[in-house]
Parts: sequence; C-alpha cells; structure tokens
Amino acid sequence: MPRFLHAADLHLDSPLLGLSLGDEKADESVRAATRRAFERLVEVAVAEGVRFVVLAGDVVDGRDSSFESTVFLNTHAGRLFREHGIRTYMVRGNHDPENLFARKLVTPEGLHVFSADAAESIEVPGEGVVLHGRSYPTQAVREDLVPGYGAPVPGKLNVGVLHTALSAAPRDGHEPYAPTTLSELADKGYAYWALGHVHTRATYEERGTKAVFPGNLQSRHAREAERFEHPAREGSPGSITGRGVAIVDYEGTAITGVRHVPCDVVRWLHLAIDVSGNFDDAHFPNAVQFDHDRFAGASERQYAPGADILTFGKGTHHCVGSRLGQLEMMHAFTQLLERVGRIEAAGELPVGVGFFLHSPPSLPVVLHPVSAGG
Repeated sequence: MPRFLHAADLHLDSPLLGLSLGDEKADESVRAATRRAFERLVEVAVAEGVRFVVLAGDVVDGRDSSFESTVFLNTHAGRLFREHGIRTYMVRGNHDPENLFARKLVTPEGLHVFSADAAESIEVPGEGVVLHGRSYPTQAVREDLVPGYGAPVPGKLNVGVLHTALSAAPRDGHEPYAPTTLSELADKGYAYWALGHVHTRATYEERGTKAVFPGNLQSRHAREAERFEHPAREGSPGSITGRGVAIVDYEGTAITGVRHVPCDVVRWLHLAIDVSGNFDDAHFPNAVQFDHDRFAGASERQYAPGADILTFGKGTHHCVGSRLGQLEMMHAFTQLLERVGRIEAAGELPVGVGFFLHSPPSLPVVLHPVSAGG
C-alpha cells in the first residue's frame, strides 16, 4: 500500500532547554539531538518505503542557525532523493519564514519549498497525489491562509500542507498564527491536512477530511515531557510513545490509515510513581490516598506475616527520601547536642499509634543549655 511521511516542527539546531548532563560527550549528544532525530526521520522514510515526505513548517529554528541548519536539511533531502527516489515537500512556518533567509541557498533536486507569495498546488510525479501549500512570508502571519488554497483536483489524493493554530487544537503556549477551524479545512474537500505548529500530537476528522498534527520531532524542554504512570493503574498509560512522525497510508483518493513512529533521541518524562504498598480499591477504600490512620487499632494488618501492606523502612517500598531525612536529622541533632548540656522529660509521655511506628505523637522535654564554664 502506498504511504507518505508527515512531520513538522523539527526545529533543527534548536537547543534543548534546561538540560546539562555534566559530561562533555553526553552534552554534545544532547546538542545534536534535533539533527539525530532528523536522521532517524530519513531512516524511517527509507524503511517504510514512503513515496514522499511532507514537512509542515518550523523545519529550522531561527536566524542564528538558519544557514547551517538549511545546509544540513538540503544535504539529507538531496541524498534521500538521489539514493532512494523520495521527494520532500515543505512549507515554512513562524520560526523559518521566507524573509529570514537573507542568504539564499540552491535547493537540491528532490526538495520543494512552497512559495510564500501565494498558495501552490504541486502534483507528486507518478503518484496521483496533489499537495497544496503555502509558506509564511514573515513570522507573524495573523490571517487565515486556507481561503487562498486551491480547489481539490478530481481523481487525485489531495493533501493540504499548513502551519497553523487550529482552533480545535491545544494552544500550549503557541501564538495563534494562521488561525483556522476544522470546518474550514473540511470545506476545502481535501482528504488530508498535514499540519504543523502545535507540538502536541493530535488527529481530527470532519466530513471525511482528516487533519493531523504529528507533534514536534524532538521535545525541547520539560514542558514537552510525556506522562507515564504505573501501568497497573486503571486507565493509565503503560508505555512511552516518544516524539516523531506520522506515517500515512492511502489508496487512490482516500486515506486508509495514520500511525505514529517515534524518531526522538532525548525524552523528558513526567513519572507518576505509586508508593503505596497495596493500591487495590477493592481491598482498601481510597487505596491510592495516603491515610495515616489506616491501621489504627488493627496494627496486625501492617506488621503480621502476610500483612496487607509493607512499611517504608526497607525493601521495594523503601522511601526514596529517607536518606536525606536521616542526614538532616543527624546534622540537626549534632548542632543541638553541642548547645545542650542536659535534656529532661517534661511531664507524662503520651502514647500514640502511628502509621509507620508505634510512637508518641510528641515528646515534651526541657533543654538545659551548656553552662558558660563548660
């Protein structure tokens, strides 16, 4: 079955923010992450046998790196066509608008950059596919570009390529550039819209039109972290999908499938780690919530052989912060004992039952300072 690769927001040579590993070799690997992710994109394109590649904007990242990044892009896109016959089509977005490139480079054979002056309709040679796209002329494109896109070509698979703040998509801190709606996209009558700008992966469908944000190719900071929870929690994700590309299958004039393939080389994760010994709601009411008095009056359920829950003092449920707590206590008591000559109990010692230990909830004492004479 024929297929193409859709990617967006590569941000080539953009730094990964807030990440330094303290090792020169490792840090260099992090600095090269966006390039390595693009190299993986090329590997995926070849392995999947795609007919062509679509890049929906923000391929390079800003004025400082635009020249070197474009050389890198041209080198790999040219090689992809020369060695495998795979053409690449791209639009420019707000990070790589047309007016950013004062130094013009010759575009290699096999790479087409859509015009920023007006929308173009380009037929992919021998594939029965027409791509409709327009690049950003400047960074801040505030108008809806969709009305200027061409009519669908009958008998062809029509694909729109657009860098946009689609109203249905999460904003995620992105400016509302080239704003449009899902209804306007569907009105065009294309089978597929290859979108970019929003870094969160999402798929929308209306009246037979599929609109897809593949997400960015490589996450750039902790706010683009993936969430991963304990797989035993009902409804929680048990795997990490990573950032990458959309592989789009088609047959004739119809899209038959879209799937995600990761290409990223560095990942941020939000880890939700359950530290309760038994989080079965059928066994304990509100089992995932910390309950200090859960075993009050029934301590055998905590300590007896075959008990319901393990304490946090040792084993697999050992508290990860206990060593820091011990260090703080040692330092505090060292300082205290240097200043106190004698500690005297004040009143009757209260008895209490705690969650971790059968220990008094408080210990009233009188501290007698060290005398001036030593």
